[in-house]
Amino acid sequence: MAATAAFEFRDDAEAPVLALRGDWTVDTIAALEADLRDITERLKPGLVVDVAELGRIDVAGAYLVDRTFRDSAGDEARIAIRGKHDTAMQLLAAARKSAVAPASKPHG
Repeated sequence: MAATAAFEFRDDAEAPVLALRGDWTVDTIAALEADLRDITERLKPGLVVDVAELGRIDVAGAYLVDRTFRDSAGDEARIAIRGKHDTAMQLLAAARKSAVAPASKPHG
Protein backbone atom coordinates (compact mmCIF):
# COMPACT_ATOMS: atom_id res chain seq x y z
CA MET A 1 0.00 0.00 0.00
CA ALA A 2 1.24 3.48 -0.87
CA ALA A 3 2.33 5.85 1.89
CA THR A 4 0.29 9.05 1.94
CA ALA A 5 2.01 11.89 0.10
CA ALA A 6 2.58 14.99 2.20
CA PHE A 7 4.83 18.03 2.39
CA GLU A 8 5.97 20.65 4.84
CA PHE A 9 7.09 24.14 3.86
CA ARG A 10 9.40 26.01 6.19
CA ASP A 11 11.69 29.01 6.05
CA ASP A 12 15.07 27.77 7.30
CA ALA A 13 17.82 30.26 8.08
CA GLU A 14 19.71 29.27 4.91
CA ALA A 15 16.85 28.84 2.42
CA PRO A 16 13.15 28.02 2.16
CA VAL A 17 12.59 24.24 2.28
CA LEU A 18 9.86 22.09 0.75
CA ALA A 19 10.16 18.75 2.56
CA LEU A 20 8.47 15.83 0.78
CA ARG A 21 7.16 12.79 2.68
CA GLY A 22 5.49 9.57 1.64
CA ASP A 23 4.94 8.33 -1.90
CA TRP A 24 4.57 10.98 -4.61
CA THR A 25 2.93 8.95 -7.35
CA VAL A 26 0.00 9.35 -9.72
CA ASP A 27 -2.13 7.47 -7.17
CA THR A 28 -1.28 9.72 -4.19
CA ILE A 29 -0.67 13.31 -5.31
CA ALA A 30 -4.10 14.58 -6.40
CA ALA A 31 -5.00 15.78 -2.90
CA LEU A 32 -1.81 17.88 -2.70
CA GLU A 33 -2.33 20.06 -5.74
CA ALA A 34 -4.50 22.74 -4.07
CA ASP A 35 -2.23 22.95 -1.01
CA LEU A 36 0.84 23.33 -3.22
CA ARG A 37 -0.86 26.11 -5.18
CA ASP A 38 -1.55 27.87 -1.86
CA ILE A 39 2.17 28.09 -1.04
CA THR A 40 3.35 28.99 -4.56
CA GLU A 41 3.71 32.69 -3.73
CA ARG A 42 5.95 31.86 -0.75
CA LEU A 43 8.39 29.85 -2.85
CA LYS A 44 11.33 31.69 -4.35
CA PRO A 45 14.67 31.07 -6.04
CA GLY A 46 17.01 29.25 -3.68
CA LEU A 47 14.29 26.81 -2.63
CA VAL A 48 15.55 23.47 -1.35
CA VAL A 49 13.53 20.30 -1.90
CA ASP A 50 14.21 17.91 0.98
CA VAL A 51 13.81 14.28 -0.12
CA ALA A 52 15.08 12.63 3.08
CA GLU A 53 11.60 11.29 3.97
CA LEU A 54 10.38 10.75 0.41
CA GLY A 55 9.24 7.23 -0.39
CA ARG A 56 8.45 6.40 -4.00
CA ILE A 57 8.17 9.03 -6.72
CA ASP A 58 7.07 8.71 -10.33
CA VAL A 59 6.91 11.07 -13.30
CA ALA A 60 3.60 12.56 -12.10
CA GLY A 61 5.04 13.39 -8.67
CA ALA A 62 8.19 14.90 -10.15
CA TYR A 63 6.13 16.96 -12.60
CA LEU A 64 3.95 18.33 -9.77
CA VAL A 65 7.01 19.41 -7.75
CA ASP A 66 8.67 20.97 -10.80
CA ARG A 67 5.51 22.74 -11.97
CA THR A 68 4.91 24.16 -8.50
CA PHE A 69 8.45 25.51 -8.41
CA ARG A 70 8.34 26.89 -11.97
CA ASP A 71 5.02 28.63 -11.25
CA SER A 72 6.63 30.50 -8.36
CA ALA A 73 10.30 30.95 -9.16
CA GLY A 74 10.30 30.88 -12.95
CA ASP A 75 11.49 28.48 -15.61
CA GLU A 76 15.18 29.32 -15.19
CA ALA A 77 15.38 28.80 -11.42
CA ARG A 78 17.13 25.64 -10.27
CA ILE A 79 15.82 23.25 -7.65
CA ALA A 80 18.37 22.33 -5.00
CA ILE A 81 17.97 18.84 -3.53
CA ARG A 82 18.68 17.98 0.11
CA GLY A 83 19.02 14.32 0.98
CA LYS A 84 19.75 11.31 -1.20
CA HIS A 85 17.09 9.86 -3.46
CA ASP A 86 18.44 8.83 -6.86
CA THR A 87 15.03 8.36 -8.48
CA ALA A 88 13.82 11.79 -7.33
CA MET A 89 16.94 13.46 -8.67
CA GLN A 90 16.59 11.76 -12.05
CA LEU A 91 12.86 12.42 -12.41
CA LEU A 92 13.05 16.05 -11.24
CA ALA A 93 15.83 16.68 -13.76
CA ALA A 94 13.77 15.01 -16.51
CA ALA A 95 10.66 17.02 -15.57
CA ARG A 96 12.61 20.27 -15.76
CA LYS A 97 14.22 19.33 -19.06
CA SER A 98 10.89 18.42 -20.65
CA ALA A 99 9.03 21.52 -19.44
CA VAL A 100 7.81 23.49 -22.42
CA ALA A 101 7.56 27.26 -22.26
CA PRO A 102 4.11 28.61 -23.14
CA ALA A 103 3.75 29.49 -26.80
CA SER A 104 3.76 33.18 -27.56
CA LYS A 105 0.61 34.66 -29.03
CA PRO A 106 0.75 35.14 -32.78
CA HIS A 107 0.92 38.73 -33.97
CA GLY A 108 -1.77 40.04 -36.20
